Amino acid sequence: MSIRTGVALRMAQQKTTLLSTYKGPWEDGYEVIEAQINAEGVHIWPFDLSFPVATRFFRWSGQKHIRMNRHEYLELLFVLSGGILWQIQDKYVTQHTGDMFVMGTTAYHRLADYLGDGVTRTATLYFLPEIISTGGDAAETNLYLAAFLQQDAHFQHVIPGVERLPSQVFEFVTLIDAELPAPAPHSQLAVKTYLKTILVLLGKYYSAHLRAVRIFERGQRRIQQMRPVFEFLEREYGRPVSVDDAAAIVSMSKTRFMRFFKQVTGETFITYLNRFRIVKAQALLVQTDKPVADVSLEVGFCDQSYFGMLFRRVTGRTPLEYRRDGT
Repeated sequence: MSIRTGVALRMAQQKTTLLSTYKGPWEDGYEVIEAQINAEGVHIWPFDLSFPVATRFFRWSGQKHIRMNRHEYLELLFVLSGGILWQIQDKYVTQHTGDMFVMGTTAYHRLADYLGDGVTRTATLYFLPEIISTGGDAAETNLYLAAFLQQDAHFQHVIPGVERLPSQVFEFVTLIDAELPAPAPHSQLAVKTYLKTILVLLGKYYSAHLRAVRIFERGQRRIQQMRPVFEFLEREYGRPVSVDDAAAIVSMSKTRFMRFFKQVTGETFITYLNRFRIVKAQALLVQTDKPVADVSLEVGFCDQSYFGMLFRRVTGRTPLEYRRDGT
């Protein structure tokens, strides 16, 4: 057997294993996630804060694409069927069936498109870092979290299914899912043990890249520096907003602000603002009977034709089609 044939066979076996592990039910990923993203572009997952670990199984299809966001939790996502084109800041990476996606807290990202002709199905593990706290030993905690703390622009977010690690980790994720919501102490201990094992496996895999805490803290500082801009957009998105306005809020020159904002979010300021306004328009179209022209004005577009063109580009439908479909 040739090396190429052996690799292809292992990939096929990996896909079969993942697909046969979970049979449903499946939640609509777009409907769940998009509604939980706030004006700052932060996705807020409704954890039980007494034990912040969650597993979810989503289906993704059509023209529903999540907007750029980041989150305070840590995430592992497995494609069980289909595939995903990810936008991470200003770069794009693909994830195919059997691959594992590793995402920390500082990088803005989104599902830019779905690969293949059918429905993409994913399994996800979410958890807050404090769940693996080691009793005040920061060095040991950071060692567990190393794979998430080191995520700079060169980080390998997608681990191919042809490698052994995704299947190893997914086995532990299924064990965690079987224990949740983990009401009893022994169930919580089991979940923590499985999770720490996952983190050790990830840490070993990424050990060649470790530059952890310094990169993490730099990303956090950049996000904090942009927070007044995100708060401003939440208040003023319905009014005329310019790059100069936003730059003045954080005391930057226009040129520096545009470069810095794209480094933080992965999008230009105008693209980010327009996507945010379109999300607000989506809610108004579904929740109210206001004419499209009024919705356009309310979310900050004076030109209804431009609003309609941009709305269709972002959602794949016209405003009236979106209202008719109810989603």
